[in-house]
Amino acid sequence: MTAVAGLASFFTGWDDRDRRSPAIHVLFPAGTNAHTLRAAIHRLAAEVDDASPAAEDWYTEVGFYWPNEERTLGLGGRITVRLASYTEPEVAAETARVLDLFETVLARHRR
Repeated sequence: MTAVAGLASFFTGWDDRDRRSPAIHVLFPAGTNAHTLRAAIHRLAAEVDDASPAAEDWYTEVGFYWPNEERTLGLGGRITVRLASYTEPEVAAETARVLDLFETVLARHRR
């Protein structure tokens, strides 16, 4: 499993702004069973939720994808944390906090 923390773009549909949310992109080698991938992504998302401060208004989403049309790069998944009720000035600071939390969680898997 390869996991990288960063930002992911998404379009909300309810306004014209493209937003960027903290995300962990996960890639498994070609041939990995889809059940193995989904279980690993859900476990990692649970670790992110568990490590999130209780007072924060964050919520975690999980998605799965093929990184290329030929499906030769294996299976991928993404854990995204949405910052639910922060003002624009607060978003940058909260994004930095989530990315720090991601690095803490991912460090456990790099040992």
